[in-house]
This record gives sequence, structure tokens and C-alpha cells, in this order.
Amino acid sequence: DEVEALRATLSHSLPDYMVPARFMLLEQLPLTPNGKVDRKALPAPDATRSAAGYVAPRTTLETTLAAIWADLLGLDKVGVQDNFFSLGGHSLLSIELFQEIKSRINISLPVATIFTAPTIAALAEMVDAGQHARSLLVPLQQHGSDRPLFCIHPVGGHISFYREIAEQLGEEFPLYGIQSPEVAGVALKFSTIEEMACAYCKTIVDAQPDGPYRLIGWSTGGVIAMAIAKELERQGHEVDTVCLLDSRPILASVKASPSQLSLIAAVTTLASIRSNTFTPSELHDMQTVLADSDISIDDFFHDARRMFALPYLEQWTGIAITAEVWQHLKSQIKTTERHLALLAGFLPEKINGALHVFWANAAHPPASADFPAFVDFAMDWRMHEPTVNTIDGNHYTMLKKPYVQQLGKIITSILQEAISEEM
Repeated sequence: DEVEALRATLSHSLPDYMVPARFMLLEQLPLTPNGKVDRKALPAPDATRSAAGYVAPRTTLETTLAAIWADLLGLDKVGVQDNFFSLGGHSLLSIELFQEIKSRINISLPVATIFTAPTIAALAEMVDAGQHARSLLVPLQQHGSDRPLFCIHPVGGHISFYREIAEQLGEEFPLYGIQSPEVAGVALKFSTIEEMACAYCKTIVDAQPDGPYRLIGWSTGGVIAMAIAKELERQGHEVDTVCLLDSRPILASVKASPSQLSLIAAVTTLASIRSNTFTPSELHDMQTVLADSDISIDDFFHDARRMFALPYLEQWTGIAITAEVWQHLKSQIKTTERHLALLAGFLPEKINGALHVFWANAAHPPASADFPAFVDFAMDWRMHEPTVNTIDGNHYTMLKKPYVQQLGKIITSILQEAISEEM
């Protein structure tokens, strides 16, 4: 409809958390005597929404969850069949959502639960059935009778980046995300990418005992996907399709010092939150702040430095850094740093399955002298003889509307072609 079209247009230039949850049509904007918009005279948005099929909470748990959602989303009421993301929710807000759930009903849930259960009804049913066990495997879209597509996390461990791809592929192909142990709350630690690939292979084979297998990896998730594909082949399984989305091995990071690696992890985490890359000028500003304050990245994110750091973090990300987001940032940077250290210098071996590479049309900004390892990915997969596609948008926006629609069509075509070849 028109609202969804408007939301899609705004998401072209804004990250999820800045796209309005509600819209109002005004014949004209109220102005002050000097011609500026009179914000105080703007009417309050209709917080009740007019979504068809509103279903009120039916149980105590649903009522509590609905109240939490309404508070976070700024709505007067939320129906149990309303989708968290359709109401304006996003991955950062889900952090606060589950923190609030833990506080009010004493249940600790992984953040990725919102992708499996994006409605109050589904979330309440999952909690009631005790099905909120922590797992590396996250169902993103379980419909469809064909073989599933496994989406591998990038550094940081989250699979939220694949949500819109799951929507674009529709209900023909099931999609599952593989999140890292740190994000899932699973007691696993890896000392090499090969160890990580072995663990993820077991998770994938448990979910789909027989091949052929299909994998997709965005950013550094593509490098991990290649390691998984090779391990599956070593175990005697067939891998027929691997899709790499703007992915390259970060070979130069092997030369990064511990302080550089921490800086790379911080910048990567902040960029993922704002859903956009940083320009060389912005990177220089970050470096200047740290140099002028004479503190390390670890010190910058120390609780004692929080009030000093907040204005800079809010400037760099464009969001309000709540207590929940602050804790998330600290944890996320440490996880990203660990993953970068594992990936540093790792070069995937050639696989037998078909490799499809998708490049973002708008490349990363050129290297800054202070960030040599952050932007030096070094390899473009040509030795693996892939098919190559170019997608409009940059490293982050290629996964969002309207660009993700182009991406979804091509991936759907690839999967349908693979089905035809099997017949």
C-alpha cells in the first residue's frame, strides 16, 4: 500500500531505526511567524493505528507483552497478531524489548527470538511451550517444501541483516540463520575458523540431514560460509549453491596490532548500527577524538567513561544510546574483535559447488592511513570462478529496500535454476 511504499522509499536513505513507525497526511504544515515548522502545533499521530484484524490480548502473558511492546513502540495498543517490524521495531529496539521482558516476567530470551516469533501471539506461545532454548539455528522463514537456505552470520554474530532477504524470497524456500555462540548464549568457543565451520556444519546437518546444501553469507559471513561449504564437502556432503554478498577475506587484518583490531571492531560495530559505512573524514574524526582524549577503545567503552563517550557515540550512530544499547555495544565490540582475530588472514579453499558473488555497486570508502586493515579486503574470488552480479546500494543498503528486491529476485532465480537442474 502507500504507507509501505513510503516506508520503502525512506529506507533507501535511512537506517531502520530512523524510518517512522507511523505516518500522517497533512494538507499543510503549521508554521511559526518566521516561516519555520511549528512543531508544537503538529497534531499527535494516531497511536491506535487502523490495522485491519486487530486481535486483543487473551492471556495474562499476552497482556504483559502487549504493554511492553506498546511502551517501546509508542502505541496506545498492540494486537497479538501485529508484527514487531511492521510496527516500526528494529534490531536495536529488540535489545530493549528483551531486556524489558527479562525485567518484568523474569524470562531471558536471545534477541534473535524476535525473528522466529515476531508477533505477541507467537512469542507468548513459544514462552508457554518452553521452546526458547538457546540455539545457533534461528528459523527466519520455515515455509516451503524445497531445501532450505542457511544464512551465515558476519562478524558480531547476528543474523538480523538477513530479515529483508527472507521476506523477498517468500514462502518457496525455507531460510535459517546461523548465529554465533556469543549471541545465542551457547557455551562454545572457537580457536580457529575451521573449528567454527565444524560446529556450524553439525548444526546445519542436524537441521537438514541430507544434501545438497545451500549457503548464503553477507560481508565476513561469506568467508565463514565458504569454510562451512568446504567442511561439508570434506565430510562427503554435496554443496550445490553458495551466495556471497559483498564478501571478501580480510587478509590485511593479520598484520593489525591488538589496538588496531579493537579499533576495527568498534568501527565495524558502529557502522552496522547505523547501517552505513563511515567516510574517511568520519574515521579521521573518530581517530582525533581518541587521540585528543588519550584513551584506548577499551577505556572509551569503560563504564566510568560512559558520560564522556555518549555524545560521540550518538553523533556517530545517530541514535540515543540507552543503558541497554550501551551494554550491547560493549558486548558486541568484544565479539566482533574475537571474530576478526579468527578471520585475520584466513583464505577459503576452492569448493566444488556453484559460487555466486554479489557486489555492492557503491563500494566501501577508500582507505584512511589510520584504518589500513579495516578496508583492505584484498580478494575478489576470481580464482573460484564465480558468477558475478552487481547490486545497487552499498555494503549495508544492498540488504534493504529497494535494493534487496533486486537481490531477492536474482537469488530466487539461482535457486529455481538449481531445482530445474536436479530434475
